[in-house]
Amino acid sequence: MVLISRRNRHKFSVVKLGINHRSVFIPLLTFLVVHPGQLLGQDDENILGMRLAQPTTGFSLETADFGNGASIFFSRPMNANIQWFGQFKVMDVTGEAEMPVVDYWTGFVYKANPFNLWLMPAFVGIKYHPFIGRIANNFSPFAMVATGPVIIMDVPETGKFAYKMQNIETTYNGGFVLGAGIDFMMQPGRVVTLFMGYDHIRIGDVVHGRKHYGGTVFKFMVGRRFK
Repeated sequence: MVLISRRNRHKFSVVKLGINHRSVFIPLLTFLVVHPGQLLGQDDENILGMRLAQPTTGFSLETADFGNGASIFFSRPMNANIQWFGQFKVMDVTGEAEMPVVDYWTGFVYKANPFNLWLMPAFVGIKYHPFIGRIANNFSPFAMVATGPVIIMDVPETGKFAYKMQNIETTYNGGFVLGAGIDFMMQPGRVVTLFMGYDHIRIGDVVHGRKHYGGTVFKFMVGRRFK
């Protein structure tokens, strides 16, 4: 709830911002499937399934039911169908009562009921490509599961920056992610990945009345293959 005095009520409006995950995910998927300009052809040397044996590193942008974040990742082949996958990401958790408020006089947007909690998972797992050699195209569907430790940083909601940095409470826990996605082979030597799955992160007693954060997560990942 946001409380605004009667005198200033006409100056402000409460705006709820949200991301429709499907509105981002579906157009990206459609573009990558039908756009012919940057996708590799079906030459045997360029089929994604024939090039899976190359390590990849890159970054991702992510949005989940409980917040948004970014990460760096790597993948390394184990055999023709399986890759090692590792990721370190930073998630900014959105509080249940947190919402932006717009000052119409200045156009400034600030947070009401701010909630400063940062989750930093370091996950390691596998990506399984079941259709390698069966799809003669530039993409490869996969299933993925990863797990690992999580750094939890509880930052004070009020005070100056220096005060906040000196009073961060850091704890450690664990979590996992599982789901499915599609790797797209792009030129020159890049891989674009769309992923949808379930993220589960335990937080212990950091937040009153909650033991974990979990829900649907969407990843947009861009990587580059090592030659």
